[in-house]
Amino acid sequence: MTEGGSLGIGLSTCSLGQTDPLHGFSQILPFIEELAAASPDLRSVWLIGSRANGTSTEHSDWDFIAIGSAETLLFLRGAKHLHREKTDFLVVTNGDDFEAAWGGREKTGSLTKWQWTQRTESEAEYMQSKWVDAEDGSGGRVTRARGIRVWPRSAS
Repeated sequence: MTEGGSLGIGLSTCSLGQTDPLHGFSQILPFIEELAAASPDLRSVWLIGSRANGTSTEHSDWDFIAIGSAETLLFLRGAKHLHREKTDFLVVTNGDDFEAAWGGREKTGSLTKWQWTQRTESEAEYMQSKWVDAEDGSGGRVTRARGIRVWPRSAS
């Protein structure tokens, strides 16, 4: 990850419908704090996806990516009491590659392929791919998205 300039609230290629992207976060914060306290080598947890980008609905799941280690991932896979429905939790194991801690194991990737860039202590941006059904059969769309660090909480 690299550090750079300010990300700002509006990303030109991402629709940010909500004024507060952390709306409703207080309901999941105790879960994040419990998970962080129990997980070895966990360095940070980032909110990603629709909730971080202001495009969530009442039915949206929670998407997180955590910076940890292979030990973090193995611990979380075995800690069934921490697995949560409607929550995707990806763990970066070696500074770049990530895998899902629970649920479908097909959720893998790399920060490099996502073009993950940490802009400030609490904000990052990355490229996300979304499938959108189109009449002509095409459907891929790549947009710039935002990640918000939710643990550890910023001192400011």
